[in-house]
Amino acid sequence: MIYPKSLKKFVFFLWLFFLTVKSSAQQIPFQHFGIQDGLIDEKCYDVLQDKNGFIWLGTNSSLVRFDGSTFKTYAINGRTDIDVYRIKEQGDRLVFIIETGDLYVLENDSIFQPISFQKLTKRNSTPTLALDTENNIWLGLGVGSAKAFEFKKIDRNNI
Repeated sequence: MIYPKSLKKFVFFLWLFFLTVKSSAQQIPFQHFGIQDGLIDEKCYDVLQDKNGFIWLGTNSSLVRFDGSTFKTYAINGRTDIDVYRIKEQGDRLVFIIETGDLYVLENDSIFQPISFQKLTKRNSTPTLALDTENNIWLGLGVGSAKAFEFKKIDRNNI
């Protein structure tokens, strides 16, 4: 049986309509958290989910942990107004860099500063962190205006 072209077009558009309706009906749940929910600052530089499921945020004000319902802010040197730029998980601890280029470690819910890179970090440059397969930390220090990084190895046993 041969169908008229208009009927073929109608069936095609009807099929396309139901396909579109079915695919657009799927919605991804999304919840926005802000200062009113306990977050110290809405400007975030880095996000990390650790092996325990906690979400760690490097914010414009401090290091923040989110457990799915509440935020915990970690004071750095007694302050909660320090930019945290990069966060990495190293075994059972976190390592992170703050605005001055200093490397800090959070271990057993306590923060300590093993190394200061203030003299090595160029102005207007944001250092970066990387971990290799042996869990050593590599610190990328800004070099020149092109923001190339010169990496310095920090042995994991030295901090």
